[in-house]
Order: sequence, then C-alpha cells, then structure tokens
Amino acid sequence: TGAPRLVAAACVLAGMTLVLDYTMRLPVAVRAVLLVLSLGGLALLLVRHLLRPLMARPTIDQLALMAEEADPDLKDQVISSIQLERDLAAGRAVESPDLIRATIADTAQRFRSHSFARSVSLRACRRPTLLATAAVLLFGGFGIAYPDTFALWARRQLLLANEPWPREH
Repeated sequence: TGAPRLVAAACVLAGMTLVLDYTMRLPVAVRAVLLVLSLGGLALLLVRHLLRPLMARPTIDQLALMAEEADPDLKDQVISSIQLERDLAAGRAVESPDLIRATIADTAQRFRSHSFARSVSLRACRRPTLLATAAVLLFGGFGIAYPDTFALWARRQLLLANEPWPREH
C-alpha cells in the first residue's frame, strides 16, 4: 500500500502547488519552501509507508495469523499448533504432551499440501491504488490538456525558475 500512497501524495502535493502558484503567483522563496516541505513530506511517507514495512521481518506467529486471516479454512489451527509446539519445546505444556504432539502432527499432515499462496491478499492495496490512479489521471490529464501551463508550472515549481505566468491568466 505504500507505493500507491506515495504516488497519490505526490500528485496531490503537485496539484496543490500548481493551484497555489497559479492563483497567487508565488515568489521564488515561497515556492522553494513549498518544494522543500513537499519533498520532506514525501520522504516521510516513503520511509513510513514503504521502506519500514518492507524492511520489517514478520514473525512465524504473524505469518500464521496472516495466512489464517486470508484463508478461513485454516480456522486457527496453524497458529495453535505453532504455539503448542513452542510450549512443548519450552517445557510449559503440562497437560498431555502426547496429545499435543498428535495435534501438531495432524495439523502438519492436513496442511502439508495446502497452498499458502492464496494467503497473500492484495485487498488492502485496492483503495490506495484506486486513489493513486485517480490522482495520476487527474494530474496527468491536466498536463495533457494544458501542456504549456503544466510545463511552466514544472519550471517554476521544480526548477524554481523565475518565469512569470502569462498575463491572460
């Protein structure tokens, strides 16, 4: 979800700076501050919503819970077996170790040929991707419809050129 959020935020920030500069004819110093703030916000989003989640290594318990959330057929059996096996190995399983071993073996046998590929769900990516697509289409559509205005905004905002907006605007 981080990549589409980053794209959507970049388009929204670009659109906001375009509207502000177009309507208020901002001086170079104000545009420079807007550029620095925009890049800082995008860097924060990059780290928080893309890099940090990609670098986080999920635990076995988290993977089991993700698989069970995506596949209702698992019915808490995988996480229960993992936790029971951990308790058995640590000597905390005081009930019936033989019954626990049998349960773990049964779970391992039942899900040995189970495809966990369907446990990977992209459902959480739908909304951010739709928003990013809409933002790109709106901003890109503006650039296609008004290429001169778009190019002038890019020179003024991204390159901090001191070109004035045309008088007819």
